[in-house]
Amino acid sequence: MEFYPGDWMKCPEVRCLPPEAKGVWIDMLCFMWESTQRGYLVDPSGCAYDVQELSRMVGCTKPKLNQIINILRAKKTFSETPEGIIYSRRIVSKEKAKNAHRECGKLGGRPKDGQEPNGTLTAEVDTDIDVLKEFDIAWSKYPKRVGKKRALVSFKASVKTKEALAELNRAMINYQKCDTVRRGYIQNGSTWFSNWRDWVDYKDPKVQQGDPRGNGVNI
Repeated sequence: MEFYPGDWMKCPEVRCLPPEAKGVWIDMLCFMWESTQRGYLVDPSGCAYDVQELSRMVGCTKPKLNQIINILRAKKTFSETPEGIIYSRRIVSKEKAKNAHRECGKLGGRPKDGQEPNGTLTAEVDTDIDVLKEFDIAWSKYPKRVGKKRALVSFKASVKTKEALAELNRAMINYQKCDTVRRGYIQNGSTWFSNWRDWVDYKDPKVQQGDPRGNGVNI
């Protein structure tokens, strides 16, 4: 399991959590990493764990777990499928990119822009997008340009339409406005471009608490 202490310490969705919620969340991340569907909190049969099962797994009572889950949900620490299955955006994103790279390796190279590794066109291809040009524009706007090669791989895998490009630009604006960045703690570009979707609908917890200057108290 990839774990970067610097990212953990700087991630606003984590820093605003109470200690007990952080403990449960790191346990959940481990279970999602070991899951048969990596990144998703499901049992070996592919079904979501119920509260009783999960409370035993993380070592707390059902009422306390419900309370913590509600905190994690409110802070957008995780995402959920339409069926209510909890998943880690970062793990799922990285797993998709890794699988795409593995398939490319089997075929002897990277897929062409707008194609899956098997050579078939995806349903979301937009041939009006100049991937390399748009990446260079986005990269020039990012405040900590470290790891360009990895960032480009992630960009190619996740930005294939005008809609996705618009979402990435919105995510970057949200990220640059967040309290963590304002305090000077900025992820390397390679890290941010691999999980930029985390920031598309991000709301600064401090601003949400009514202080537009970001001077509120974390919950």
